[in-house]
Amino acid sequence: MITDAQVHIWNANTPEEPWGPGAESHLPDPMPAERMIGLMDEAGIDRAVISPAGVAPDRSPACAQAAAARYPERFRVMGWFIPKLPEQWKLLPRWLEQPGMCSLRLSVNEPEHQKLLAEGAFAPLWQACIDQDMAIAVWSRSGPALMEPVLKKYPNLTYIIDHFAWATPGEAREIKVQAMESLARFRNVHVKVSSLPLGSGSAP
Repeated sequence: MITDAQVHIWNANTPEEPWGPGAESHLPDPMPAERMIGLMDEAGIDRAVISPAGVAPDRSPACAQAAAARYPERFRVMGWFIPKLPEQWKLLPRWLEQPGMCSLRLSVNEPEHQKLLAEGAFAPLWQACIDQDMAIAVWSRSGPALMEPVLKKYPNLTYIIDHFAWATPGEAREIKVQAMESLARFRNVHVKVSSLPLGSGSAP
């Protein structure tokens, strides 16, 4: 069985299901669940984890959850944790109780998120993932080395290095690859193998 670790789906921008302000989709046409399933079937993909697309206001998982409800054998949801939303902090201990939810995703590309990480403010997040035996994918363009102190403190945290550490060609790529190799000594570290055209410098 082949599982795609990350796909995005989105519906058309309508008054009933509006996109966020200034949102742009990955492709010009909508990518509803049915279209994604057709592409998955063509590629021999049995099931996929949906990461809510950026067009959704505050990365809402509603569209992804609706797809998982309609096609439970094909989809699960890796919901985004948005630190600015107080309700998500309250939801953390029950994250997996959300329909279709299987894991959690966090971006630390924003300066305010990097500050929270440095101050240890994400401690409840790491603990909630451990308590629920839930994987967390951390998306950082600067590479995965920033997570090493967290992994030392929380050795039972199941951590996914998101987007192959965004290992674009050049000197920075080698630094990121070395950081991934270093983190291999932690037993619960995994790598989401994606963005390979960026890593290789070749066309998609």
